[in-house]
Amino acid sequence: MLAAGSLVAPAGADTVMLENDFGEGADTGPGFQTLWNGSGGAANTDDLTFPASGVVTITSGASDNAAIGLNTSAAVDASGNPSFTLIWVVSNFSKGQTGSGYIHYNGWFFGATTSTSSAGNGLWNNAARSIGILLDGGTNYNDWRFVQRTPGGNVTQTALNGNQASVQSFADGFTLTLTVNDDDTWSASSTGLSNEINATGGLAAGTYAAMAGSLVANTSIQGRNLSYTVDEVILGFGIEPPVPAVPEIVAITRSGSTVTIDFTGGVDGGTYRLNKSTSLDFSTPDIKDSITLSGTTGGTLQDFTATGERAFYRIEQE
Repeated sequence: MLAAGSLVAPAGADTVMLENDFGEGADTGPGFQTLWNGSGGAANTDDLTFPASGVVTITSGASDNAAIGLNTSAAVDASGNPSFTLIWVVSNFSKGQTGSGYIHYNGWFFGATTSTSSAGNGLWNNAARSIGILLDGGTNYNDWRFVQRTPGGNVTQTALNGNQASVQSFADGFTLTLTVNDDDTWSASSTGLSNEINATGGLAAGTYAAMAGSLVANTSIQGRNLSYTVDEVILGFGIEPPVPAVPEIVAITRSGSTVTIDFTGGVDGGTYRLNKSTSLDFSTPDIKDSITLSGTTGGTLQDFTATGERAFYRIEQE
């Protein structure tokens, strides 16, 4: 994903019931809390979430049973609307310094439940009711599913198109959007993945009526040596995914083996990096420079190794 600037609220939204950008501005609706099943490593050293910043980290020690994430401390009532949309904006994902991390068991979930519990029974696979997008399945991150859990432990799973996105496209950030309608249908989509999600389906009868009045935004991951950051969560009616502000390159010059790129249109406090490639696919990251803006929305990035006849550059937000 070419991330270039902070995310801005959707224009013309009809109703926003929850909006949290984890420290970047004023929030709407209930705050987030740590969600953890108590398994794996010591909670205060190995498996951590930071609700104030949206960071989720899991090492889990010698156990693959650990699951950790974020959910809201109170429910949101969307029952007066014919549908609700839940948007998750993730800015980064990593498998740990050794690259040995993997998603396990109950996967990487983004959705909603009806439970405000911060313990194991608040996880999507344990809550009385839950709906969402599940990214699951080891090193290839395949077997993506739409999942629904209803009372009695019944879980319905629907395969989603867009399986096996590249690890790099997860690492660069992505957005997931889930819309649920009062006729018990749903639609799911993504932006920023190398193989996007675009799917629709049906819910168990009565699901919308049973859930819409008590929605708890919920994300969690189960596995080992994993970390991700949630930049923004929005829940509402008639809303669209936020649009990134894209920096504009205003000058590019070369002197000997040094290429200098000036840009504007960033965000004060944002960190930007210069990525270089010999082809347009940028499949192998080659980061040449980075800058954190302070008191300005523009800056300069340089490549001191410009020895070839040509190269492609792009500015990415870290």
